[in-house]
Amino acid sequence: MKKKLLMITGIVTAMMVALVVVTVSTGDAYAAKCGDTDTILISCDENSDGREQVCHVMNLIVEIMSIGIGILAVIGIIITGIQYLTAGGNEEKARKSKRRMYELVIGLVLYAALATVIVWLNPGGLFCSGGDGTGGNLGKATCFDDVYENSKYQEAICWAKGNNIAMGNGEGSFKPSEGLKRAEGITLLWRAKGEPARSGNNTCGLDSSLSSKYYYNAALWGCNNGVLLGTNNGLEMDAELTVKQFVTMLYRIANNSTEGWNNDVAKNWGLGKGDDEADQIINRIVESGQGGVITRGEAVHLIKQLL
Repeated sequence: MKKKLLMITGIVTAMMVALVVVTVSTGDAYAAKCGDTDTILISCDENSDGREQVCHVMNLIVEIMSIGIGILAVIGIIITGIQYLTAGGNEEKARKSKRRMYELVIGLVLYAALATVIVWLNPGGLFCSGGDGTGGNLGKATCFDDVYENSKYQEAICWAKGNNIAMGNGEGSFKPSEGLKRAEGITLLWRAKGEPARSGNNTCGLDSSLSSKYYYNAALWGCNNGVLLGTNNGLEMDAELTVKQFVTMLYRIANNSTEGWNNDVAKNWGLGKGDDEADQIINRIVESGQGGVITRGEAVHLIKQLL
């Protein structure tokens, strides 16, 4: 019985390790994406290197195994207990029942030790610390809970937080892979410029009841200074910004211009001013016209590189 328990524990452990290895393998046939790595099962945002997702999968496996083994152990203990109680004067039957109970307890202790080691390695050790084995918070940066060490925009995001440009969502996270809304975009730009006063008295269609909103002063500044020109439906503060729109807003600030975004002036201005990553973001304009929705992480990176 003891050998069987050890064998089962070994097989399950090997399966867990194999699942993690296969999941983060690279190759053209994989269906999901995690940062710059192709994966079979796990997908994550482009600002993550995938360690947290792997850690979550491993923890989930341990939890499922623990539930299953716990249920089997309880059933085994009940059965062996019944066998012991009904042994009567049969010493052989009683002895076998006691031995099975002992083996069940040994198996549980072995599994508990294995699970403890895996969980210790997982959330703060070798698997999820960033690779140096020093522990920590799943390899995350300290500026926001969801901005990971060595992720694509970590430096820019932490720079933005340190300069009171990016404040996060108030819950400790920044959500770098979420689309950037117009309200968020103009607020980031306004803060990056030092929260200047607006140059005119145009209310830009913003009702005074919105004065408590985080973006109110930023929107008035942007509208009065030609940075945020609005659409046929007004400023549309909840709408998402495209790469082309955001680059145009950066161009307007840097060049004191009210240039529209229906031409390539802003795009041509931005290319070559920043690093390769900034150029890759801007080049999406060439590939898809507007360049698609710009993410919060991309926006902060462009601010750091171009302003």
